[in-house]
Amino acid sequence: MTDVETLAKQTRTLRKEKGESQLVFAEGCNISVEEISLIERQRADPRLSTLRKIAAYVGLTVSDLVKPRKSLCRYCVKESSIRDEAGGAHVCYDIECREEEDGALLDRAPALFLSFKEALDFAFLLNKNQLSRHHFRDVIEDYLAR
Repeated sequence: MTDVETLAKQTRTLRKEKGESQLVFAEGCNISVEEISLIERQRADPRLSTLRKIAAYVGLTVSDLVKPRKSLCRYCVKESSIRDEAGGAHVCYDIECREEEDGALLDRAPALFLSFKEALDFAFLLNKNQLSRHHFRDVIEDYLAR
């Protein structure tokens, strides 16, 4: 991934984590909304002063802003059960996205697997690739579509 791609992804992710529109985020950074839009679409090579403003607004250094972030969540397998039409219970396995520091539940894909090994392998891949929680649902949808 190039620096421009990394910056675009980082900026978009940080803005979404704050729950802000491009306009609100740009105002907080004290730059134009057009500049944020160009950065997020990989159409700008911003000046150092712009990077400093964005980094300051999100509480990072410029170097942290332009390097890929590690995921702040861990994926784990949790046993659960589902009932069939006749009312019989069957064991299944959920994938949970949990906060790395305190273990708080961030997201969950219930009854995704019937095999513990398959669920464990899937969680391992999510953790290995340091998938952010913002892409968790997209990966689950892709998995189910196959």
